Amino acid sequence: MKPPTFDDLVPVWNSIPPDERASRLAAMKAGPMAAEGPLVTRWPAAAKSYGVCVRAFRNITKAAGIRPVCPPGRQRSIGIRTADLRALVDGLRT
Repeated sequence: MKPPTFDDLVPVWNSIPPDERASRLAAMKAGPMAAEGPLVTRWPAAAKSYGVCVRAFRNITKAAGIRPVCPPGRQRSIGIRTADLRALVDGLRT
């Protein structure tokens, strides 16, 4: 199956009512970050939410087996995934 081309999408796009088309365009321009929040939490903010210093928080995440997020081509990490942070904090509450 070939991937859809622009010529395939135009008739489908034109079949959508104008008000719904406008709302879909606004959602596409906002992107996925607008609804969910950031995907990566920086180390200082994550440590503050956990109530410890950054060094202690890095040791906690290493002990929990959570891998830090590193941008492509870099060796230094920028933080941890927000989902991992939530799971870590929820694990502390139970």
